[in-house]
Amino acid sequence: MVVELPTGYSILVMLSLQTIRNKLRPYEYLPSISLLLLVVSCSKAPQIPEPQISLPKPSDIAKEYENLLESCQGERRNWIQVEVPSDLLGKVSDFKVHAYFHALEAPKNVRLVLLQDRIRPGSKPGELSALVDLSELERSGGYGPYALEMLLSADGDTWYSSWGSSGNMLSIRLPERPSGCEDATHLEPLQLLDPQQRSSLAEYTAARLITSPQNRKVVSNALYSLLGAFLRNGAIIAVGADAAAHPYHYNWPRDSFIGATFMLELFNKTGVGVFRDLALRHREFVLGSDLPQLPSAQRVNPLGYALYPDAVLAQYQLMPWPQHPQEHAAWSLQHDGPAHMLKFFRLAPGSDRNELLSDLLKSLDSSTQRPGRDLWEEIEAKSHIYTSMLQLDALMGLSADSTQELAALDDTQALKDNILRAIQAMRRKSPYRHPLSHLDLSSPAMERKIRRTKSTLLDSALIGAFVNMHGQSRAEVIEAFHGYQPLFDAFIELDRRFIEEYPINKSSPEATVLWGRYPNDPYNGHPYSPFIFTQGGPWVISSLWRARFLLTLAEDLKTVPFTWDRGSAKRFREHLQIESEEIDEIGAALRLHAKDQFNRVTSFLTDAAPAPEQLGRRTGAPGGVNHLVWTAVELIQTAIDFDKLPDRSE
Repeated sequence: MVVELPTGYSILVMLSLQTIRNKLRPYEYLPSISLLLLVVSCSKAPQIPEPQISLPKPSDIAKEYENLLESCQGERRNWIQVEVPSDLLGKVSDFKVHAYFHALEAPKNVRLVLLQDRIRPGSKPGELSALVDLSELERSGGYGPYALEMLLSADGDTWYSSWGSSGNMLSIRLPERPSGCEDATHLEPLQLLDPQQRSSLAEYTAARLITSPQNRKVVSNALYSLLGAFLRNGAIIAVGADAAAHPYHYNWPRDSFIGATFMLELFNKTGVGVFRDLALRHREFVLGSDLPQLPSAQRVNPLGYALYPDAVLAQYQLMPWPQHPQEHAAWSLQHDGPAHMLKFFRLAPGSDRNELLSDLLKSLDSSTQRPGRDLWEEIEAKSHIYTSMLQLDALMGLSADSTQELAALDDTQALKDNILRAIQAMRRKSPYRHPLSHLDLSSPAMERKIRRTKSTLLDSALIGAFVNMHGQSRAEVIEAFHGYQPLFDAFIELDRRFIEEYPINKSSPEATVLWGRYPNDPYNGHPYSPFIFTQGGPWVISSLWRARFLLTLAEDLKTVPFTWDRGSAKRFREHLQIESEEIDEIGAALRLHAKDQFNRVTSFLTDAAPAPEQLGRRTGAPGGVNHLVWTAVELIQTAIDFDKLPDRSE
């Protein structure tokens, strides 16, 4: 047990007792305890004074933003390098490489056979590689983005590297980012807090909230990264400190409201006023942007303009705004935006709160009537499991005292019922043990894309939505699913598929499993090339969701009825190698498994990559962007929740 002391010390007491003999006489109670081990570990949190930070008034960043865009006009290098493992070299004498590009969202099913190229000496001793020129693809009028499939043939045999394939034997390396984009100095003039302010605030907060020195560093680094995403005008871009912003220099409502809402939570936990001020500055930015007109906007630029091309403006009834040639246009709606906005504006103080919430309820109702993209911005459908669960949680939050009147409205209740029916349908219509991730796909192109990349509609987002809901909302979902069973089965299947797919999971300690977004995910975290679909890796947020699910389940054990000796609950218990059927022992085992998972994920973090998007499928090395806002928030939240859980060594 851990005893908190007001002086900042913590005392850890460990008692190890052998079983007391069954028949004890009153005078025998002392000899019956065969071993009593008391270990006292005193650790003193560093005494760091609260930083005194006064935010300047919001200021225009138009010129600095234009400079940022101009800095990233380097030419893209259209090539791929394919490396052949050395264990194949002695088996074959002559290699040829065939590159196929699948246009996942083309109007028709396209398969382009690009070229053949002989293997050349590789970059590492004992290896060979093929350098494939991709310029022909653009000349052929290909339709992107593309999924890449490599076939390597030699002496009549064929090895392949297909996106997400567990049988992959080839290593694919894509071009580096365009010249200039790696220079983080272009982002600094837009940032609200300077490095010293971010560092002092991060260190102070970590010392206040975290007792473990190791986790204190995780939180401090992640918060430093997160604070770098707050811009002078109140925008919150998707990447934080010391990061090359391009092409993440946009304000995604999902990421920005996750970040701003978390600032309010940190203010409540620490009383540090600058966290509240950061959230309120974002509130003002949002009210002056296009988001009140279009809460389902996929993203807006740092000036607040929604980035939709002329072809879709009429569809979304949005005023056209000037778009810089270097800006990337958005491509659809994303309906988790109104849910995030509803939660944020409910928590953020303001005299106009109820009026704003009323408008957002109308937008939320409208968003349930038309297709939009899922949280990964890939699949377009009328309903997504993550989005629907998030919308339900936002509506349930209105039952708080300050917004009870809105929650009691007939329209609000009808909207809640409609969303619950969508969640029930994704469970009821699923041919699998797990619920569907999407329902009512928007087009034949989406159906073809699903068949290629996500045939069983299994997604870690189901678990991610569940662990980010409040208790009452989770109870509604459990009732809609008729219990935890679909969640157990989804968890087991995600584990099985990712163990099969990622080599790094084949030797994971203590039954930990690094999760990706979904099995066979092709996205490689490489936005600097049009060929972004090759092989995806584990995602930090998905792997943290796995840990948080285990802890959430441990907390629900005494309030949700379980039958651990049969069905999916038994399969789940056996999957985690938990032998006991006693509630307390199952809870203790789940907490240990959860802490193991958290420790495994954070073991791959570095000072240079404190909040990465992905981890390497073979080594766990950070990949994608290294300072993702979403990752930083999930890391800090999880670290706070897990800080006082015992490690297996304790």
